[in-house]
Amino acid sequence: MFKGAQFFYFTGTGNTLALAKAAAESLEQQGITVEVSNVLSSLETEIPEFVGVFFPVYGYGAPRVINRFLKRLQAGEGRKAFVVANAADNPGTAATDVGLALQQNGYKVMLADWVRMPSNYILGRPAIEDDKAAEVVAAGEGKVKQLVTALFNPDLAEPSLGSPSNPFYRFAYWVFLKSLKYAPRFYKSTAKCNGCGACVEMCPIGSVTLSSTERPVWGRGCEHCLRCLNLCPQAAIECTVFTKGKRRYTYWQGRNIKSIE
Repeated sequence: MFKGAQFFYFTGTGNTLALAKAAAESLEQQGITVEVSNVLSSLETEIPEFVGVFFPVYGYGAPRVINRFLKRLQAGEGRKAFVVANAADNPGTAATDVGLALQQNGYKVMLADWVRMPSNYILGRPAIEDDKAAEVVAAGEGKVKQLVTALFNPDLAEPSLGSPSNPFYRFAYWVFLKSLKYAPRFYKSTAKCNGCGACVEMCPIGSVTLSSTERPVWGRGCEHCLRCLNLCPQAAIECTVFTKGKRRYTYWQGRNIKSIE
């Protein structure tokens, strides 16, 4: 049994953080101390013997910030680790790819899996209503607890992670990563914007600033997580014509996500 664990996460609109906290709760009930940390936090302290990595799937892969985190993460030296990605539909091989990266850095990866959660990607389709989202979130939290609890089965064999992404997923992910360079230019504020600055405060990367006219400006580093678009109090942000008139993913609306990162 492990004495301590640390779960690292990146969250866009709150789904991933909910999973990380649910997983931590399941271990704490077994007497294991768990620290839940944003991947953007400092890595100066020694990490414990059990590590979890949680993230949403973007373009069939991990968010760019997760890739950067993996490069900063200290060598595993035999520490055990697991990976949980989340997506609304096809996750590609995102979890496997991150698991392989951890393996190459000296971690013994015990799990690389994914959990279904509501989509916040309203460029493709409107977000589901909050009551339906609540059902999906509850099921996702239940599944992640089962996955983490199963890691302590003494008969659990170290999984075979297989090979990296197939050509289709690799190409789609490459396109997504390349497109991030241009993402900021597609975000715009509408006449509903009142200059409150909520988008500046909630941006996990800090890439949003206010202009001299108190309008948001998106700069370099945007991860295209859609937090600002979905959680703007005035629904005053659009990203191309494909978000106009679309229901936002507001399940976490009103919760100060930034304060708990």
